[in-house]
Amino acid sequence: MKEKWQKLPRLDFILIFKTLYVKCETCTPEEFEKNGVYQLSVVYNKKRKFVLDVSGEKNKIFTEARLLAKEWNLKIMDSASVRGKSFWVEPQTV
Repeated sequence: MKEKWQKLPRLDFILIFKTLYVKCETCTPEEFEKNGVYQLSVVYNKKRKFVLDVSGEKNKIFTEARLLAKEWNLKIMDSASVRGKSFWVEPQTV
């Protein structure tokens, strides 16, 4: 049986953020930095997202984001570099 492909929704932007696999409400900033991982996602329908990659290597995730942003003509939202703050970055500066 032949599988039917579905179209991707209209993509809004690429999102990079740092997270913990386990919720830790009492984690210190040092624990968060040590145990956190970077997640690369694509946001669509303004708030929905799907994860493309997860890595402990910040440079790897940012390099992937830059390549995808260029290929898909999307902006990059950096929510990983400064905890609690998000900002747009240009693909060539990532």
